[in-house]
Amino acid sequence: MGQSFRPSNRGSRTQGVDWPRSSGVQYQVAGRELLCWTLVFEICLGFQATQQFGTIQFPVSSFEFHWRGIPSGLFGVVGGSVTRYSIGIVCVAGGSGKRFGGDKLAEKLGNTTVLECSLLALRQAFPSAPMSVVVPTDRMPFWLEQLGSDCSGLRCIEGGARRQDSVRRGVEAVAGSGIEIVMVHDGARPLVHPWDIQATVEGLGSADGCVLGQPATDTVKRVDAQGVVIETLPRQEILLTQTPQAFRLQSLRRAWDAGNFENEWTDEAALLESLGMKVVTVAAAHPNPKLTTESDLLIFRALKAYQQ
Repeated sequence: MGQSFRPSNRGSRTQGVDWPRSSGVQYQVAGRELLCWTLVFEICLGFQATQQFGTIQFPVSSFEFHWRGIPSGLFGVVGGSVTRYSIGIVCVAGGSGKRFGGDKLAEKLGNTTVLECSLLALRQAFPSAPMSVVVPTDRMPFWLEQLGSDCSGLRCIEGGARRQDSVRRGVEAVAGSGIEIVMVHDGARPLVHPWDIQATVEGLGSADGCVLGQPATDTVKRVDAQGVVIETLPRQEILLTQTPQAFRLQSLRRAWDAGNFENEWTDEAALLESLGMKVVTVAAAHPNPKLTTESDLLIFRALKAYQQ
């Protein structure tokens, strides 16, 4: 018989996230069966459960967690099991800001910059994963001062001339020994939910890449240069892709070596697709818009306030 765990004190929670509970569910952690009658999951450094002789902590990104009977959505899982992954995270904070009229990532949502909101969501999803943030060279001093010591394990990297150059630099900065999967996220998507971040990794399965996205709700038409409709695309076949996007490091490096890196790729998934590699998708369960223009800020601030 496994050990029985009691829920940790709700008053000790450090994050305002109402995690689901589960009763009478069997868990297998590092090959050991635990009969857990009640667990309260906490986000920040991982999750913890208090038992009669102390507190046990399990960092989300560094343990094997096989489950059955857990409600859909727990940990952002869409199916199967959260296996042990060695993950590196890249947050891209480049771009010229022409459409916005300045550095949009330095704008505040409440008391936190847009970029820091993105970084905090990534850190909540995978507390111990190495992370790099790639910023324009001329903004490096600002972000080094702004980020300070708030994001442990974070490396600030100078970006390249193109997005794909910046991503490559960021990936190599976190691709240390044992890293199997790299996750790429656009810093201009600060409302991304930790569950959707984790679901993107879980959705990777045996594929080379996995992208998060929203199913199309509008009718999509393909038009020519003059704006004349050529065809109406089947809406059920359209996914509006977002970030994060997860890739096997080996597959990504193979694509960089074999693909036409001189082309302008809108994302790394497109590069893999051009080589016939398998890229799968996961539908986002939460709003994850991209901040593009100054007029978007009002909407983003309202959504952020609602989240809090």
